[in-house]
Parts: sequence; structure tokens; C-alpha cells
Amino acid sequence: MRKKIALIILCAWGLLAGNAQAQKSYESNNGETKVIGTSTLHDWECVSETSSIDMLANVEDGQLSSIESLVFQISSESLKSGKKSMDKNVYDALKTKKHKTIDFKLTEVKSISGTEVKAEGVLTIAGASKNVVLNATVVPNANGVDLKTSYTFNMSDFGIDPPTAMLNTIKTGDEVTVEFSANLK
Repeated sequence: MRKKIALIILCAWGLLAGNAQAQKSYESNNGETKVIGTSTLHDWECVSETSSIDMLANVEDGQLSSIESLVFQISSESLKSGKKSMDKNVYDALKTKKHKTIDFKLTEVKSISGTEVKAEGVLTIAGASKNVVLNATVVPNANGVDLKTSYTFNMSDFGIDPPTAMLNTIKTGDEVTVEFSANLK
């Protein structure tokens, strides 16, 4: 009887240890974020090459099987257009004096199919938070995990007035697309 109990305990411990080994923590501080939009003058883009992303996930047999948690954060003022006057307008619109970061926190993984992930989470921009659903590509590799996602929304959904310039003669379109990519290790 003692041998059976010991065997059951060893098997249970082995299963728990096996699951714990499959679950890994991935992080990156050098992902690329692009914000792409339009205006009455020309299309525009702001880019940041610094962000913080932490993900706890299970990879089995080279395939992503689950994501337990994911948190993304970028300094709002790390977004650069290459034009100081435009950057100032972007920072004013994002209310960066009061709200220093743009954040996403995973609340639920809706589905994982191969490398395609559909996930719900809370996106916070300029102090306003909204539940959003993101579609992402997550590809395990020898160095960690490659993650890419894109999300299109209206700035006004987050209480952001689209920036204007030149006494309102140049107006930014309300719709923007945010693209993010990183290699998490």
C-alpha cells in the first residue's frame, strides 16, 4: 500500500514538474511600435524602438499551447516622427505630462490556432482604458518567441482629439493603426 501511495505521489509530482517546465517567462525591452495615420497633408508615422513586454506562456513541441499572462508598456514620449513639431502635437494629444505610458494587459485568450492568437485585454492610452480584442502572430523559435500584432482604432474612442496644425488647416485623421513586433527571450 505504501508503495502505491509513493508511486501516486511521484507521478503527481512528475506531472506538476513537467507542466512547470513547459511554462516559460518571455520578455523584451526592444520591440518596435509604429503608429500610422493620415492627415489632410500627408500620411504620417511615429516609431518607438523601446517597449517593455512580459509574457508567461506554454510552448510544447515547438508550438504555443497557452498564454497565462501578457503585459505590454511603452513610454508615450518614446514615439518619434522625426519632426519635433509633430512629436509635440502627438505628446499633447496623448496627454503625456499626466499619462506617461501606453499599456495593454491581457485578460483572456480567446483562441490559439497554430501561430495565430486571438486575445482580449485592456488597452490604456492617454489615461482612457478600453477592452479590445487583438489578433496576433506568435511564433516560437530557438531564441524565444516572435510576436507581431496590429490594431486599428479611432483616437476619439480613447478621448483623444486628433491633432491639428497650422491654425487647424492641417488635420489628422481620427483612425490610426498601431503595429507592434518583438522577439521575446
